[in-house]
Amino acid sequence: MKNNKYKLQGITLVETLLYIGIFTLIMFTIMNFMLSTQESNRRNDIKTEIHKTSEFLSLHLSDSFEKTLSVNKDTSIFNSNQGQLDINFSSGINQYKVSNNKILFNNIPLTTPNITVTQFLLEPVYKGTDNIIGVEITIGIQSTKNPSFSEIINLLEIVR
Repeated sequence: MKNNKYKLQGITLVETLLYIGIFTLIMFTIMNFMLSTQESNRRNDIKTEIHKTSEFLSLHLSDSFEKTLSVNKDTSIFNSNQGQLDINFSSGINQYKVSNNKILFNNIPLTTPNITVTQFLLEPVYKGTDNIIGVEITIGIQSTKNPSFSEIINLLEIVR
């Protein structure tokens, strides 16, 4: 008499295909999740870079206006999207300007290569008819990696 108690049983081709299909679905779900997480991180990095640039420019301009003695109205370019701001410090004249879509301070870039300046609008604020006491500054920045991410910075800086 034969003992069938220890008979080996294998898996069928249908079961193997079912396991491969389930494994494929699980891997597809994991890959989709990883790709969407990676894209979300990339968008967050771009937003963070724009926000940090915005904060840096705001602080830089505020710090400069704390040291400013006056605004040079003869060499500054007002009411233009590619403005130029010449301010007088006790150590001499300092200049903000836009060149190649970057904001420069004394010809040193303040914006990173991943940020494009789309607007640098300067509007003088007068006391009386001839004395500039401040400048309204509007700066538009945009990501070069994804142009749909942008920010507008509005500042009012007063000569102290």
